[in-house]
Amino acid sequence: MKLRLSLGVVIALSLAGCDEPPAATVHSVPPPASLIQHIDKATTVRGSFSLGQKIIPYIVVENTPIYLVGNLPAGWPELYGTLEGRDVTATGTLRYRTYPHPAAPDEPQPPDHLYFLASEVTIASNE
Repeated sequence: MKLRLSLGVVIALSLAGCDEPPAATVHSVPPPASLIQHIDKATTVRGSFSLGQKIIPYIVVENTPIYLVGNLPAGWPELYGTLEGRDVTATGTLRYRTYPHPAAPDEPQPPDHLYFLASEVTIASNE
């Protein structure tokens, strides 16, 4: 109880004297409804493949990245390298990861995102 009261007092004092309320933190844009309906279901999507600068590969579907996460196969940049920029089809269980809002407006936060588990997705070139 004392901690909550103290925290409330600290917040109130930190905002005292401010001419404007703090700016709202911009959070991730939700995925399109056409993709939301497939979350947690086996689905096939079609989009443009990217190696994500060899950090994490993803497929852009309706201007929304769908990441490949988890245990990527050894040598994945070379394995998927031939798909860079190509039109591909990916089949797997589409998942969505959300993160809680940060405690402070300037606290870094990863974006909410769609993803496939790399071990459960099949990717094929459409070209």
